[in-house]
Amino acid sequence: INAEYGALQRMAMPVLAPSESEEVLLAWHRHRQKLSIGLEMETFLPDLTAVSADELTPAWTKQSFFQMVAKRLTDKLAISPGELDLTAGQEYEELGLEAAHEGSGPEDERREISAQDSDWGRLWMAKNDGSIRPTECSLNPIPLELVSPIMRFDSFDVRLFCEVSHTLGAAPFNAGTNDSTGLHLHIGKHPDFFDLAELVLIIKAYLHFEPQINELLPFSRQENQYCQDLSTVLRASMQLSPQADLGKEIDRVVELVGTVEAMVEGGPIERTLPGIELMHHLAGRGGSGVWTTQGWVRQDKLPPGLLLDTVLDDSTGKLVWARPTVADLKQQWLQDDDDTQTGPLAAIKDSFQLEDLVCNRQGLVRCIFSVPDGVERPNLKLWLLRESLIGRTGHNARYSKLNLRRISLRPREATLEFRGFPGSEMHSTLGTWGWVKFIGLLVTRAASGVPLPEGEPTQELLLSYVGAMNDTMMLAWHQDLLNRRRDEEPEKQLQQKRQEWVDLWKAWDKWSCDDGLDGALKACGAWGRLMAIGRELRGFETDGWDQLW
Repeated sequence: INAEYGALQRMAMPVLAPSESEEVLLAWHRHRQKLSIGLEMETFLPDLTAVSADELTPAWTKQSFFQMVAKRLTDKLAISPGELDLTAGQEYEELGLEAAHEGSGPEDERREISAQDSDWGRLWMAKNDGSIRPTECSLNPIPLELVSPIMRFDSFDVRLFCEVSHTLGAAPFNAGTNDSTGLHLHIGKHPDFFDLAELVLIIKAYLHFEPQINELLPFSRQENQYCQDLSTVLRASMQLSPQADLGKEIDRVVELVGTVEAMVEGGPIERTLPGIELMHHLAGRGGSGVWTTQGWVRQDKLPPGLLLDTVLDDSTGKLVWARPTVADLKQQWLQDDDDTQTGPLAAIKDSFQLEDLVCNRQGLVRCIFSVPDGVERPNLKLWLLRESLIGRTGHNARYSKLNLRRISLRPREATLEFRGFPGSEMHSTLGTWGWVKFIGLLVTRAASGVPLPEGEPTQELLLSYVGAMNDTMMLAWHQDLLNRRRDEEPEKQLQQKRQEWVDLWKAWDKWSCDDGLDGALKACGAWGRLMAIGRELRGFETDGWDQLW
């Protein structure tokens, strides 16, 4: 009997073992429960007066506008819970949904739209965004960014997202989009963020398939100053040639991060070097007198991102320069006209004299560096990784299609921000959520260690890597994006950009001669738009345009 039972077991095992597609599905169901999602939907309301047509609403500040918009949106979303089956969701299974997560708050309250920063992460929020340029034909436009709460792959969150998108596009809001609007997707991990090894795998996977991902994005998201390729940003920040292997350079950075972690945890770091060499590795931050390392200094592996605290003369030990404290800066501002200051304060009277102070000295200087106060010890490795990869680029590094600037924040706030998807998809809820699931699949597959395919990457290999080859919903979403991109006729769109550029010059020439305030404002608007289009065209126009740029 035992022998027969053993034979039956061996016969049944191939039947019971999950197929590759089933394993992918099971892994996705397991990993998605730990993902957190945040959306930033950039749009504009073409006529603010239409939103408040029923009553006269005084607005003394810009914040008042967004509070009014938030209230109108909340009123429109005031649907009784009975009208939405919040526990159902089987029909959304292919989109990767599950039951509402615990701790997300009462469902009625979560339908509220807020304009208060204190509600970040808890409610949908209406905010201003200065990068949005409303279409000129708008009557009384106002830029608007809708920021989601921290969401999960559950049925309530996706249905509420659909309701918010639909409400924005319907009267009286009639929210519009154009080339200046985007949809930013933040991916986090609950309860802790991704660790160093997982982040490196995700970055490498994105870089490997970056050309294929770009093929899914419209013309407006290519060569865009606010939406640059990650590879471009990394090469600029790490000062690498186009031929350099980014994967190997990232491995080198990870190795250096491991060697300096213990060094940094030991407290302030001292280094002795020539003053000229010190300045070569420092970057100043505004007018606050703060200087930080911006590259791996010398061969002793002093990491980027460290604050320069003090500079001493190596031979005498005398103070040459000190980073000003808050009290120092207050005293400096209060005594700006006092030229009689002596002692340490005199050395920081003008903090940007640091270069003169150290470069004109004979011999070496002894420098003391420290980790910025805001960097928590558990996040030290991720902070070192961030500074090593994008530290030289500074604030502009956030304008990458994969923004890494938030990876070293506290676990609840740390995210990977994907900025590539266009705002024009906002009213296509299935299209938007398809992007959310696609990125979720890419992140989870990479973080779990799925090896990258060998050979030249293709769209088929990308779909196979994320495990979407047997997901009919994702295949339809992917093919729809490819079809629309092929119908765009990039050359035709480029010609339209050129013509818009010429028309704006004519408009500026006309309005700049107008002595009235209205003409001046229109001229300023045309000039701002000219600069934006010029930056976009610069990525495409090369032959014969160098002198113009």
